[in-house]
Amino acid sequence: NSVFPDVEKSGDRLVHLTSGLLMKMAHGVTADDLRCSNLLWERSRINPKLEYLPARSMEINQSSIDGNIQAISNLFQQVGVGDPVNIANSESESDANDVVDISEHVVIVHGELGTGERIQAILKRRSIERTPMRRYQSVIYAPGIFHTKMACVDTDWRIFIQPLESRIDDNSLMKYVGQLRPKETGQIGSKPKFRQMHEVVLHTGAVLRLDCWRTEAQRQYASQEVQSLEDFAAQKPNYETLCTLANNMVKKYVSGKQNLFAIRHRKPQSRDKQYENIMLMHQYFSLYEEFSYRANAGDIGGIEALMPSWIALWKATGKHKYANFMEQFWTDVNFIFPERLRRAIRLHMLVNPTGKPHAFRGVDWVVELMNLFTKDTYGGEGSNFTVKRVIEESPNVLVYRSCIRNAEMNYHLNGLSSAHGKKDMTKTYNVLLKRMEETRPHAYIEGRGSAYAIPDMIDKGQDLIQAQAAQAINTGVEVDGESSGDGLSDGGVDRNIDTADMSIDSML
Repeated sequence: NSVFPDVEKSGDRLVHLTSGLLMKMAHGVTADDLRCSNLLWERSRINPKLEYLPARSMEINQSSIDGNIQAISNLFQQVGVGDPVNIANSESESDANDVVDISEHVVIVHGELGTGERIQAILKRRSIERTPMRRYQSVIYAPGIFHTKMACVDTDWRIFIQPLESRIDDNSLMKYVGQLRPKETGQIGSKPKFRQMHEVVLHTGAVLRLDCWRTEAQRQYASQEVQSLEDFAAQKPNYETLCTLANNMVKKYVSGKQNLFAIRHRKPQSRDKQYENIMLMHQYFSLYEEFSYRANAGDIGGIEALMPSWIALWKATGKHKYANFMEQFWTDVNFIFPERLRRAIRLHMLVNPTGKPHAFRGVDWVVELMNLFTKDTYGGEGSNFTVKRVIEESPNVLVYRSCIRNAEMNYHLNGLSSAHGKKDMTKTYNVLLKRMEETRPHAYIEGRGSAYAIPDMIDKGQDLIQAQAAQAINTGVEVDGESSGDGLSDGGVDRNIDTADMSIDSML
C-alpha cells in the first residue's frame, strides 16, 4: 500500500489486510433453506417506503355525485380496468385485451368525508343496475387519516375555544394561546389553520405536563425544598421513581381515571372548577397527541382503538356525519368485511412516502401532496399556468421532483430549499410555564370558580349514541351519515390545506 507523501503526512507505511473464510453448511442445511432474501426484505422494518405513481389530472368537478362517477371511471380507464360487458362489445380486439376485468375484486378509495358521502350516494343510486361495474359494487370507501386528524383538532377547538365564555378564565386555552401565539389570537379564535391549531394543542399539552411534574415534585419533595423542575432534576430520581410519579399524575390530573361526575356534584365551596376543566383538557389533548403519534408510527391498530372515544367526541360536538361514517366504517371492517379484506384495508390506510422512521401518512395526505405539486409547485407560471398544461404535466410531477432533488444533492444543497429546522420552543415554554406558576392550574383550590364548565363530551357523546340506537330500534329507521347534519358553524379549523399543513416533519 503506497501513497504520495504530502505536507501533513510524509508517508503512510501501514498495510491494511482483512481476513475472511468461506464455511460449508452442515447439519443438513441446504441452499433452499437460505432462499428467503425477498421474504425478509418484504418483512423488514427498513422497507416501508410506498411505491406509487401520480395519475393524470382530470378536468372534473368532484364536488358532485356525477363528478365522482366520472372521476372513478376515468381512474379505472387510466389503470386499464373496466366493465366485462363493454370488453365483449369492444370493436377493437387490442382494447379488449388491454382492459382487466375486476368485477369480482374490491377497489379501496381513500378520501375525506365528502368523498365518502358521494360514494355512498353512488352505491345507492346505482344499486338497481345489473352488472357489478355499473353498480360500482367494487368501490369501498376508506376514510383518510389526514382529514380525520383535522376533524380531531377541530373538535378540540370546538370544545375549548368556540364558546366565548370558555376564554375568560386564567387557565383557559385561549389565555394560553395568548402566551404561545400573541399575534394570532384573532385567527385562532375564529378560523385557525390546521397546523396552527395542531401546534397549539401539542405545545399547550407539553407545558401543562411540565407544570404537572413541577407541582407533583413540589409535593413529593417538600422536605428538600424543591420548587422548580431544575430542583427536581438535581434530586436525580431513578427510572422507577419517575414511572411511579407519572402513573400517579395520570390518575390525579387526567379525567377518566377519576369520577368527574362525582367530583362535580360536590358542594360548590369544596369544588375547584378550573381544576376540573384542566382535567378534561389533559384527557382530550392526550387523545389527540396519541392519535397523531400512532398515525406517524403507522400504528393503525392503535388508531382503531382510539375510535370509540373520538366517535363520542364528534357526536357531542355536532360532527354527526363524521361520527356516523366512522361508526359504520369500523363496524364493517370488524364484522362485515372478510378477513383478508380487513387486513388489506388496515395495512393500507397509512403509508410511508419517504421510507423514513415515524413518517407514515394517510393516503389522503399523499393525494393532497400530489395536488400541491400538480397545481402549485410544478404547475407552471405566467402564461404556462394553464389547465391544459397542468393536465399534461401532472403524471410527471414526481420526475420533476426527483430531478430537483438530484441537483440539490449534486450541489450539496440537499433539503436546504424546502426543509426547515425545528423551532426552539424553550423560551416560549418558559414564558407559559411562568404564567402557570401564577395561575396554578394543577393546584386544587377549594371554592375557585370558572366562567365556563367544560362539558364531559365523551360522556355526552355516548349518551347521544345510545339515544340514536334506541330511536333506530323503536322506529325501525336507521340514521346514516348522509341524513345527519355536520353541525358546522361559521368558525372552526380551516379546511383549506396549504403548504404549511403539508409539512413532513415529525410534528405532524
